[in-house]
Amino acid sequence: TPLPLRELHAFLSRDYLVTVHAPPMPEVDDIYGRACADPSLAARGPDFLFYLLSDAVADGHLQVLDDLADSIESLEDEILAEPRRESIQRILGLKRALVQMRRAVSPARDVFGQLSRCGDPRISERTAPYFRDVYDHLLRVGDAIEADRDMLGNALEAYMSMTAGRTNETVKQLTLFSVTFLPLTFLAGVFGQNFTNIPFDSAALFYLALAAYGALPVAMLLWFRWKGWL
Repeated sequence: TPLPLRELHAFLSRDYLVTVHAPPMPEVDDIYGRACADPSLAARGPDFLFYLLSDAVADGHLQVLDDLADSIESLEDEILAEPRRESIQRILGLKRALVQMRRAVSPARDVFGQLSRCGDPRISERTAPYFRDVYDHLLRVGDAIEADRDMLGNALEAYMSMTAGRTNETVKQLTLFSVTFLPLTFLAGVFGQNFTNIPFDSAALFYLALAAYGALPVAMLLWFRWKGWL
């Protein structure tokens, strides 16, 4: 399922911070509420408010990735218990979600790497080190994305292995049953010919042969089971 990505634009100056977003964003509302409740936050400047907002958004990315990791672990358990066709669809859906996340995070990581270094006139020397924290969070987000991708790769390999194992088990059982009835097919073909003198020229030998035909596959199946093939 695609992630519900939300686009946030921030216009930062030394005198103001303007954010533009289509759907409501809890992070923006939270920072606005904190600034209204504590005027000292706003007094530190728009750049500090931008740091608080960026840090909250980065933490939200980490929470999303934690939820994805839990989903991947649950998916791995389901695959090991009973691999189904729906499992491969979920794997592909989660991979698409991680690609979306990486495309959204990678450009922001470069931006905050530049903001963490002093020199931008919109960022005070006092606030610049705080953006290093946001940059570190985005690095952790990138690492978490790669870790989740590795987990998805392991889940995909587990699915393929389990599916191949089930296929091999089915083929083995079909082969054993074919081998079991092969002698009966041979004997039925031989004695089904139009011989002049059939060897079993008595009722007793005929019924004895029928009993042997019935006992032969049973004996072979028991032998297969003793060998651990069934």
